[in-house]
Amino acid sequence: MENDEEEDDFFEDMIEKNPPKQYPVFEGQVVIPRIKYEHLEEKAASLQTDLKGILDKVKVVKNSFGKSYLKLEITEGRLERYKLEANRPLDSQIR
Repeated sequence: MENDEEEDDFFEDMIEKNPPKQYPVFEGQVVIPRIKYEHLEEKAASLQTDLKGILDKVKVVKNSFGKSYLKLEITEGRLERYKLEANRPLDSQIR
């Protein structure tokens, strides 16, 4: 009997006296300011135009020995610009 009481005391000691409060679950919509939304739309359109331009510059090179491969015909400067653009966050204001 005494052993059962010790186990009950042990479990009571393990239970938190003040458990953390539950955060309310957000069920609404995220509101983005119109200016930021329009900026993101412009950025997406610009990226889409750049991607189409890149795809237009890709050529398939058929190799007589081995596999064919793709060749991208752009300047090194443009390649660097694309690398910088790819690493920039979408919502940055710098252009």
